[in-house]
Amino acid sequence: RFAGNSVLGDGPGTVKIVSGANVAFDGPVSDGGFAVNVEKSGRGWLYLTNTSSANNLGASSSIELKGAGDTQSASTSVGSTTVNVGSTSALAIGMTVTGLGIAPGAVITEILGGGAVKISAAATANGSPTLTFASIPSLVLQGSTAAGAFNPAGNASIILNRGNLVLDSKGATETGVGPTYNNAVQVLQNATIQSVVNAATTTLGSSTNGIAISSGKVLTLDAISGGRPGTDPGATLRIAGSIAGDSLTSLIIRSTQMNAGVTINATDAIANSVAQQIGFAAQPGTVVLAGNNSTFLGAVTIEPGAGLRVEGPLALSGKNLTLNGGTLALVGDGDGTGGFE
Repeated sequence: RFAGNSVLGDGPGTVKIVSGANVAFDGPVSDGGFAVNVEKSGRGWLYLTNTSSANNLGASSSIELKGAGDTQSASTSVGSTTVNVGSTSALAIGMTVTGLGIAPGAVITEILGGGAVKISAAATANGSPTLTFASIPSLVLQGSTAAGAFNPAGNASIILNRGNLVLDSKGATETGVGPTYNNAVQVLQNATIQSVVNAATTTLGSSTNGIAISSGKVLTLDAISGGRPGTDPGATLRIAGSIAGDSLTSLIIRSTQMNAGVTINATDAIANSVAQQIGFAAQPGTVVLAGNNSTFLGAVTIEPGAGLRVEGPLALSGKNLTLNGGTLALVGDGDGTGGFE
């Protein structure tokens, strides 16, 4: 953690932060008055938390979450932590491993000679599966609603290049107002923007700072569900700016349940060697589209349990929508006065 003033770069260019561990800047962050791209790679997350003083990251600077990934055929043996692959040149320790016969949460722990790697959990099946290896960083912005609070990302744009954005807060107002992050976002690879501020509305962007999605890519907007008690509201993620993307792009609306959704009693937990849990019906989160999204030409899918609120016809008019157990709300007020139209 960096608690003091941090000046990232002494001239225009790229400042690389390569870390498998999390990195946090708790003090003010500055680009030194230059156009700087802060590139975070490696599996660790990057936290920006300073809100008590200005973070001098100008609009010409950017924060890029640059992940890595590779998909290739492999060979697994049940009970073994050794996985044979075609090539290890694009693989690194700490990468997650997913695919048939691989236990959830497995990561590479060692690169072996002869085209093999060791993983953290033994394979559950014999076979030749296609495995995906990934190192995906996330940027966590922890804002504040206190009077005079500053944006921890300053005015920098955010680039999601196989990385994700998590919006957090040090607190919300009694009326449910969360922090605002007036930053532009570029989505270069499939990515997720998630709000973890439940019982409050977190705002991203503005009329001048929107989201641009590269062709063929998928952006997931995730407002997490609420916690205990069951009446605790989920998060509300409000996209105030425009969303742009061609007909090959798509939006997924999600509300991740961060708590147990099902009950596993003690007997079943022991029998199956899993943790006991008591499920409850959490309140779903809601994604709000409030900008002029006429330049978004892709499809929109609302996942089960998620909520989407569309504020005004320009926010989603003429789009293809897929509803699969989600909730769609259409809200409009012609001139914003609340009077007769």
